[in-house]
Amino acid sequence: MGGSWSKAGSVEGADESKAKMIARGAAKRLSDAGDKVGKAAKVQMLKAEIMLKEQSMRSMKQELGLSIYIHLEKADSEAYMAVFQETKAKIDAVLAEIEAKRAEIVELSARKPVDGIDEDSITVKMTDGGSVH
Repeated sequence: MGGSWSKAGSVEGADESKAKMIARGAAKRLSDAGDKVGKAAKVQMLKAEIMLKEQSMRSMKQELGLSIYIHLEKADSEAYMAVFQETKAKIDAVLAEIEAKRAEIVELSARKPVDGIDEDSITVKMTDGGSVH
């Protein structure tokens, strides 16, 4: 009787161990799925931020045109160059922010390396027409 008890206990222990392994695997898959959803949401948020930054740049350029026109009418080259340089610095800063967001999108969208594929030759095309290598 003692032998069957021990045998039954080890079978139950094996079943319990197998169940724990299955549960851990399922938890890992759920965690991975949650990570993918979180990354996808972050990518969409970054794309929306890029669109807003691009709209901001368009507005800056329109305002620049109006400001420069006033100085051109007066033939004040120093004033319109100052306005241009100031606006260009702002636009360059926004462009840097956009590039940082695009790089983050590429990082979030990166897949695990696959044997035989040269990752340096991959180009990611953005929905806004831009691309990142």
